Amino acid sequence: MPYMPYVWLGLLVISVLIEGATMDLVTVWFALGSLAALILSCIQPEAWIVQVIVFLVVSSLSLLLLRPLARRGLSLKKEATNADRVISQIGVVIEDIDNLHNAGAVKVGGKVWTARAYTGETILCDASVRVLFIEGVKLIVTPVIAETVPDTDTDTDLNLDPGPGAGAGAVPGAGANPAGENQPLTPDL
Repeated sequence: MPYMPYVWLGLLVISVLIEGATMDLVTVWFALGSLAALILSCIQPEAWIVQVIVFLVVSSLSLLLLRPLARRGLSLKKEATNADRVISQIGVVIEDIDNLHNAGAVKVGGKVWTARAYTGETILCDASVRVLFIEGVKLIVTPVIAETVPDTDTDTDLNLDPGPGAGAGAVPGAGANPAGENQPLTPDL
């Protein structure tokens, strides 16, 4: 059949175009088989049955032999972006989180992230939240209950030192006990 070289050439071009568009080693095997059949069709144009057999054999062999090597060589490993280090961290809401209005931002580790609430609830500004996971470029957070978070963006530390002369039971930051060192502070009623 005199038109078989065109059939194999067309199949070769289509396979290469699909492979170029997907880059997933989908049709490269058929491109190799159609190339072998094209070469054979130029040598023996009337042996179309042999050309089909060569196409099937070369495509199958290249798939079976080369695919494992190509997979191993092109294996795409997950690249760490350091973004996952914010998971489980505590942050502060800097813009009210409202999933219904696609609004909300959280500051974690000095960086501002778009955030959404895990449960869908509205979380108000200045609330403390814990990062559960990252979905796309958004942090999925949940409110932190009864846990205070110091502002990590300032250079001041919390002064929890009760001061000189404070005994057991003294309130941190209250300074010395004016009633004496060993007597607890009692409020004036």
